[in-house]
Amino acid sequence: MRGKVPEERPQRREIGRRGRMVLLGICLGTGLILLAVVWAVPRPIGDLYVGLAGGRDIVEGRLGQPDDWCFTTAGRVWINQNWGTHLLYYLSNSAMGETGLLVFKALLLVGMVSFIALTGRQRGVGWPMALLTSAAMALAGYGYIDLRPNLMSLMFTPLLVWLLYRSRGRPHRIWLAMLAVLIWANVHGGFIFGLGMLWLWALCQFLPTAVREGVNTAVRRHWPLPAAAMGGVLLTAIVNPFGLANLLHPFVVGRSDVWRRVSEWRPIFCSGIGFGTVKEFFVVVCLSAGLSVWQLLARLRTPRRKKAGKCKALTAQQVGTALFDLVLAGIVIAMAVKARRFVPMVFVVLGPFLAGRLEWALRVRRHIVPTAVAAGLVLALAVHMGLGEVRHYRLDNPLRERETFAQRMIFFSSNFPGDAAEFLAANDITGRVYNDWRWEGYLRWRCPKLKLWIGGRAQQVHDEKTYLQAIGLAIKPSQEVLSENDVHLVVIPGGGKYAKLIRTLTMGPQALWAVIYFDGYNLVLADVTVESTRGLIGKILAGQLQYPDEGIAALSRAMCLTSSAVRTKNNVLRQALLDAARLRPSPQVYAVLGGNTRKPPREWRKLTDYLELESRRLADQTVEQAGGIRLLMCRIDIANILSELYESVGEINKARRWETARQELRELINDVGMKWSV
Repeated sequence: MRGKVPEERPQRREIGRRGRMVLLGICLGTGLILLAVVWAVPRPIGDLYVGLAGGRDIVEGRLGQPDDWCFTTAGRVWINQNWGTHLLYYLSNSAMGETGLLVFKALLLVGMVSFIALTGRQRGVGWPMALLTSAAMALAGYGYIDLRPNLMSLMFTPLLVWLLYRSRGRPHRIWLAMLAVLIWANVHGGFIFGLGMLWLWALCQFLPTAVREGVNTAVRRHWPLPAAAMGGVLLTAIVNPFGLANLLHPFVVGRSDVWRRVSEWRPIFCSGIGFGTVKEFFVVVCLSAGLSVWQLLARLRTPRRKKAGKCKALTAQQVGTALFDLVLAGIVIAMAVKARRFVPMVFVVLGPFLAGRLEWALRVRRHIVPTAVAAGLVLALAVHMGLGEVRHYRLDNPLRERETFAQRMIFFSSNFPGDAAEFLAANDITGRVYNDWRWEGYLRWRCPKLKLWIGGRAQQVHDEKTYLQAIGLAIKPSQEVLSENDVHLVVIPGGGKYAKLIRTLTMGPQALWAVIYFDGYNLVLADVTVESTRGLIGKILAGQLQYPDEGIAALSRAMCLTSSAVRTKNNVLRQALLDAARLRPSPQVYAVLGGNTRKPPREWRKLTDYLELESRRLADQTVEQAGGIRLLMCRIDIANILSELYESVGEINKARRWETARQELRELINDVGMKWSV
């Protein structure tokens, strides 16, 4: 009797056209929301202003000319590998102002996500998962996506991988990839990674064919690949404003222990680095590895008969592509581990690969629900982030000053010396300046007559000695070093790592500098020993300097009078401090008022009455307004001073009451920070 032939299980049908359209709509809508959230992430960045000032130099014909930004560059030429991007920055800003910059950022993000999705499509991934995963990769890199030239490399990397995939079976398409690298070489220094990808692709396609079909066949079939890689090297070394230096310059940081101290070049395992985040890196890498192992185990468990019917031997082309993917992923992960600036590169490289694994795991072609749930989870995360951004951009955000939308995204009054630059330009103040590292581009953009010390252009034009001397001044202040370099102006933030330098220059026993500008955030200091800057002290005392507003003028005058190098009567100083407190309340003013009369305590009653009145006056002003956090900081400082004053005269109950008030205000500040921060 013949055995009964078992019935074959009917294969599950793929979702219909309507289901595919619904799924595409879900993923596309989610992707657009994710992209909008990433676009709106607020990150002030000095490289943007380096770009604007650099773009202006290009238009004025100074590209490749001896540097005139800084007095420390000794006429060296700035190897501006980002010159093409800088020109686009400047033209966008010239055409549409801040709006042009925001549009330019949006276009770069759309380009990056589109090329990640197109690369996923080349790997056989459907449009829904390709779009969703590419947008999710942008969200994962939110901590690194700024309006800076590295966005070009984040866009060109998936573009190049897509072009390489498209050259499979049609080797002559590789010339498009070579052209892309040539353009890349004129917009960002990351093009060196693109050259590496060209060589890796040529090697990975050539070897499997040579092993299976012989070297002659491999040469005949794939000769355009190494030719394009070699052509890319030659063209990127020639077709640029800096010649061979453009090709060799990316290796400068790799050979320098000093430049690798800059935060973005530090390894991902270093703690306390205020640049980007790394948890998303581990999530993406572990998810990609985990899904790959799962898929491999699932294939190994497939019944032999079923496997024999479905599996076919891989072609040399497929082996080469798989080898390229594996090696490229390993290289980019190693780069990110060594330097965190490459973390977003991991996302754009692994994105298409991860999309394929997710499509298999979620059975995207058979079921809508798993993919819709995944989209919902990612969307929930994006909405959570978006709510923080909405609070950031609200006009009544107490953590921010009154600023435009673009300023809230890329500027921050507390991070860049906007009003200070206006003060310097309005009073035509020139000369050599010791400046904050982040501000080189901004000061050049706003005050081109100043000659700066150093900044974010880093190894592109500066040397290691200058860098070490600049950061050393903040750690070990020296008036002599400033004088030896003929520097008689200092433009820095009003605290933080510069607190010691500020105290040494303005309050030390041998202090020879005075404050000529202070807005509560940033300082301009002037040397009183030379005529060019000593005259500024006389002008500020005579009311002859122009300031952005009356409050900043009063605060600057008060801080000038507190400088040890400026001799003044106590009653004049006290009145200046009272005027500053009335027009622009600042914790520094109240700290000086309290310290000025704390010893001897004969006038403590008059001071305590004033401070209590000030505390009530400030308490009557709502915190829910732009800059409201400054009011809370002032009240905390007042409470601290009153607590110490009352304790010094034995009024313990009042001292405890103000100490309690200080603690309550500190808790209130923490609550405000939790509510309004991104």
